[in-house]
Amino acid sequence: MTGNDIRRKILEMVFARFKEHPYHRITPKEFMETLHIKLSELNFHAVYLEEKGLLELQKPLEGNVFVGARITLEGIDLCEDEYRFDAAFPASGENKPIPENIFLALDELAAGIKKSQSMKVDDIDIVNHSIEAIGSELRNDAPRYSVIKKHVGVIRRKYPPMAEKVVRLLKSPSVTRILRDSLWK
Repeated sequence: MTGNDIRRKILEMVFARFKEHPYHRITPKEFMETLHIKLSELNFHAVYLEEKGLLELQKPLEGNVFVGARITLEGIDLCEDEYRFDAAFPASGENKPIPENIFLALDELAAGIKKSQSMKVDDIDIVNHSIEAIGSELRNDAPRYSVIKKHVGVIRRKYPPMAEKVVRLLKSPSVTRILRDSLWK
């Protein structure tokens, strides 16, 4: 398991725990048993996430680095924005270029929305433009996450079912990797 995989799993665990009970924390023992890692490795990743503002560590008076962890509000916001979460903490093995089928699928969605009978003509044009803009941005040498997110937001406001289809396409590991890299530039 890579460092990213470990940090991703830590965040998923504390997010799930927070949803069950906001004040319950996860102990180092629980993390080590679930993740199958040593305490030193856990401490490294936990402090990293704390320094990023995503994790709150309950510190003892002496001894261990922490005795319990819970997610911060910034961490909740990240976990709830699945696309941003995948971009910030991608699963391992995501080093492939964007496959052509992603572009073909976006083109099909744009063509399909043009034929929609259930939407206003103005909304059809807006959604179609946003789908095409996402495809154009992904074809750039350095696609920008902010541009993609803006257009997904437009689609989500105008026609939520289409936004879900677009987001599913954007969750391709290669797209996620490229957009994650753009977040840090």
